[in-house]
Amino acid sequence: MPSFFPRSLEEFIIWFRNFITVATANMATLNLTQEQLDEMNQSLSKLVTALDNVASTKSAAKQAVVFKNNLFKEAIAVVREFNAVFQANKEIPSELIEQLGLNKHDTIPSHETPFQPTDLLIKPLSTGTIKIDWSANGNKPGTQYIIEVKYALDGNFQNVDTVTATKYDHKNQTPGVPAWYRITPRRGKLVGESSEVVSVYN
Repeated sequence: MPSFFPRSLEEFIIWFRNFITVATANMATLNLTQEQLDEMNQSLSKLVTALDNVASTKSAAKQAVVFKNNLFKEAIAVVREFNAVFQANKEIPSELIEQLGLNKHDTIPSHETPFQPTDLLIKPLSTGTIKIDWSANGNKPGTQYIIEVKYALDGNFQNVDTVTATKYDHKNQTPGVPAWYRITPRRGKLVGESSEVVSVYN
């Protein structure tokens, strides 16, 4: 037997409110008491309050996730800044650099200025990760690559990370924000020419 009331909570509230309104207007014909009508109204009020609580809880949870993600980005930015400082200080032992969980210093002596990285490719993903890929262009293993980004065409580049690989995933980026990337090679104290700047709209 089909139900005489909607199964959707939102539609049921509308239906129930109309039910009470008609019942109140015809309470004598329906042989209803004021106590019974009050009981109906209390039931409707509790249901509406519960639905509102669910909506506010969902909103609060969404805001909490955004807050958490922003804190994560801030923490990553702090770590990357220290990484850049530590990597630039060759007096810090490589063993200590490794203990910190960072890529150890380039210990292979070289008197050759590293070559400019080429074929820089930037690919944004819907998850907020931007995949960065480039060619070493003949640079020796152990060459460090400084990844930098800026978020305005006339803005300043800021350090993202320093790696020895030729691939990198720049995570936790905000979709819809344009960005410009470049890669600068380094071996010891010798810094090569930066790659061409490539823009992306995540």
